Amino acid sequence: MGRYCFMIALLLFTAAMQISCTDEEPAFVTPTGVTRNAVVEIISSSSDYRWWLNGTAVSYATDAGEASEGEVSMIDWPSASAVLAVDEAAGSVWCFRCGYAPQSFSGTLTFSVLAVQDKTDAGTAEEDMHDRMLFFSTAGKLSGKSASVNLMPVTAGLKIMIYDSGYSSVGETVRKVTFTADGDEILTGNIEADLLTGKTGVVSDGGSVVEAATDGVLTVGHGTENASGVGIVIFPQASLAGKISVETDRGVYEFAVDVPSGLSAGTVEEILLDMSEPLVHPLRRVGILGDSISTFSGYIASGYGPYYPKGDVSTVKDTYWYKLIYDKMPHATLDVNSSYAGTRVTTDPKYPGYDFVSRCLDFKDPDVIIIHGGTNDSNNGVILGSYDYDSDIESLNPDYFRQAYIKLIRIIRDKYEGANIICVIGDRLGSGYASSIMEIAGHFGLPCVNFQNDGENIPKVSGSHPTAAGFDYMAGKIYSEAEEYLQ
Repeated sequence: MGRYCFMIALLLFTAAMQISCTDEEPAFVTPTGVTRNAVVEIISSSSDYRWWLNGTAVSYATDAGEASEGEVSMIDWPSASAVLAVDEAAGSVWCFRCGYAPQSFSGTLTFSVLAVQDKTDAGTAEEDMHDRMLFFSTAGKLSGKSASVNLMPVTAGLKIMIYDSGYSSVGETVRKVTFTADGDEILTGNIEADLLTGKTGVVSDGGSVVEAATDGVLTVGHGTENASGVGIVIFPQASLAGKISVETDRGVYEFAVDVPSGLSAGTVEEILLDMSEPLVHPLRRVGILGDSISTFSGYIASGYGPYYPKGDVSTVKDTYWYKLIYDKMPHATLDVNSSYAGTRVTTDPKYPGYDFVSRCLDFKDPDVIIIHGGTNDSNNGVILGSYDYDSDIESLNPDYFRQAYIKLIRIIRDKYEGANIICVIGDRLGSGYASSIMEIAGHFGLPCVNFQNDGENIPKVSGSHPTAAGFDYMAGKIYSEAEEYLQ
């Protein structure tokens, strides 16, 4: 009787073990009732890239019908090991590095290359590819409690690095990067791997577009040393050509890509994208903040006083800012022209509420803001005052030229974050005003175009107001000296 009860208890205990097994706790209860740990050494056939890290899960299966995951520990890169809970009946073990845990095993496994591949949070391009690159092995034979398997790559990768050699898109947030193949190349889809032979099957549900969603963790930096990017996993290709589109919070940039040598399994092609040299560029929206020199009737805010048209400046196309935006810049349009004849950077009782500081929030969504002011301050002998870079914005005195100009820059930078500010010094400014603008621009790291000694190149309609020829010269010099901020 006692022996009979013991057998019943043993059966109940075994059933309880079977019920309690979960994917998180891989313990395989077989008819033998025995589970063992096997130490498996994993060696990659690609020594150029590390496709696993300490603590990364490695999927595995055995010929006993098991499929689960183990945790990787590095040995001596590119080798790693994992302790796996395998059935005593198992004689072979297959390992996979693909960020995918097989739920069943029948001699073949289906791996998927996703058409949408999210960028890891604040991760690198290598980390993006790390969890998605597909590797699998032929069977490693278990000998006692150890086995060795060789991982073979199934997929390839594109390491897309984004930077700006100029300043037109520096600081923009990248929302997504999309690669579209020109032809019928299959970049994504599902592929079956035969574990016994190591052969892969035909790709099914394939597509030629891969998208990397960045979730706002990538911003455009200046120069190749500050390039950052995303990694995209695709199937190997004999040759590869297509287009990459980079969508930022400012617009969409497009680039042509050609990899004539193609991509073999396990390799990665690094692609550098200079945001200053795209095939397609979003329009740069340019704001103008000025006095009479920058006006033209019908192109400034209603109620603002114009000076032009005057003399041979008969159409808006004769002005320096129109020539700059539509003739010189490759992809640009006017945002808002906030110019008012007679106004100063500083406050002026003749134009209350229309000084540069008061008007600098007129813009809608500028990428570039050009400030051409100070002539009326200089003509009226406004007090220069002191340089004050440390006080609160509200504490800066707009009656003094230097503090008003500093206040102007700080308000614009706070309101229109990421916009490039270009300071222009007119040829009729007194030396103290010109040097003040140069000092302030230098402090904030802003480009400054100085026309102080260019009077003979800028003929006038009257007073300080240039002719069409003078405007043409001005547009050319502004573009040549600030080109990297205007692309």
